Amino acid sequence: MPLILRVTSHQKSLLSDDSTFVFDDRGGSIGRSLDSDWVLPDPSRYVSSKHALVRFHAGEYFLTDTSTNGVYLNLANEPIGRGRQHHLSDGDRLRLGDYEIIVSIAGADMTVPHGGGVGREHSPDLSVDPVLLAEMNDSINLEVLLEDDPDLPSGSLPALRKSRDMPAPAPQATDAVSVLLRSAGLDPASLPDADRAELMHTAGQMLREIVIGLKEILHNRADLKDRFRLSQTTIQPGENNPLKFSASADEALYSLLRSDGGDYLSPVAAIHEAFDDIRIHQAALLAAMSSAFDDFVERLHPEELKEKFDRGLKRGALLGATNKMKYWDLYGEVYQAMTQKTESSFPHLFSEEFTRAYEAEIERLKASPS
Repeated sequence: MPLILRVTSHQKSLLSDDSTFVFDDRGGSIGRSLDSDWVLPDPSRYVSSKHALVRFHAGEYFLTDTSTNGVYLNLANEPIGRGRQHHLSDGDRLRLGDYEIIVSIAGADMTVPHGGGVGREHSPDLSVDPVLLAEMNDSINLEVLLEDDPDLPSGSLPALRKSRDMPAPAPQATDAVSVLLRSAGLDPASLPDADRAELMHTAGQMLREIVIGLKEILHNRADLKDRFRLSQTTIQPGENNPLKFSASADEALYSLLRSDGGDYLSPVAAIHEAFDDIRIHQAALLAAMSSAFDDFVERLHPEELKEKFDRGLKRGALLGATNKMKYWDLYGEVYQAMTQKTESSFPHLFSEEFTRAYEAEIERLKASPS
C-alpha cells in the first residue's frame, strides 16, 4: 500500500504535479536538497536539506525527524524531535517549515496519481543511527529548481479514505481567531472561509519574523552607536524593552507574550517604542551623515585652504613663487590630518561632526511631537 503525501499550503500551486508524492515500501527522504526523494524548495531554508525520512516496516509507515527546525504533527506546539520516529496514520497533518502536508495511506489496489513523484531505489534499511544523526549538519543548497520527472502512466486515483478527519475548531479557538482579527483592526466576518488553524499559524510566523527583524535592526543601531561612541540605551529599574535586552528572539517572544509586567514594557508599548526608535535613528542617521559630509568637504574648499596656507607662510616672501610651491606640501599634511581614521573607520573630523549632529538631531526629534 502506498503512502501519499500532499502539500495543502500555498506552495501547492507553485509545485504543481510535484505537490503530491507517493512513497512505497522502499521509503525515502524529504528535504530541500535535490538529493532528496521528495524535494521541497525553500529559499528561506526553514526546510532542512534532509528534513525527514520515511520508512516502511511491518506493514506500517514511519517518519523520522532529521531536521533542524522540526517536523510538527497535527497542529502540535512541539516538534516530533530530531532523531525521533512517528507512526504515520491516514489523515495525519504534517508541518515542515512553511509547508502543510496531509497524509493518505491508500489500499494496495489503488493506482498512483498521475504526475506525483515516486520514491527512487533505496536500500531496504532506512533506520537512523542515533550517533550519525547527532553529527548531521545541514548542507547549504541554494538550488531550489526542480528537474522535471518523466510522466508516469496515466491513471486515476479513487477518493482517498480518511480514517480520522481533523476536528472542527473548538469554540474557544474560534473565539481566539475572532479576537486576533479584531485586535488587528479586521472584521472576522470578512474572512468567513479562512482556515482558522492556518490563519493562527501564519499570524504566529508573522509575529516571529517581526520580532527577529526588530531585534536585528536594534542590534545594528547599537553597533553603530558603539563605533561612534554615542550614548547607549541602558537597563533601567523598570519598563525595559525586551526587544533590546533579550538574548534571543525566543526569549523576547516569551517576554512579550507573557505580558506579566515586571521589569518590561507591555508588548504593544515595546513594539511601538522599537519602531519609534528605529524611525528616529534613521532620520538622525541621514541628517548626521549629511552634516558630517558637508563639514568635511567645506574644510577642503580652495579658499579656506589658501587662507590657512598663507597664514603658515606669512614669514616668507609675500606670496612668492617659493612659498606657492610649498602649497602642495602643506596640502599633503592637511590631507593626512583630515583622513586619519578612528575606531569607527571614519576620519576623526568626520566622526566628530557626525556624533555632534546625530545627538543634536536625536534630541530635536524626541522633543518634537510624533
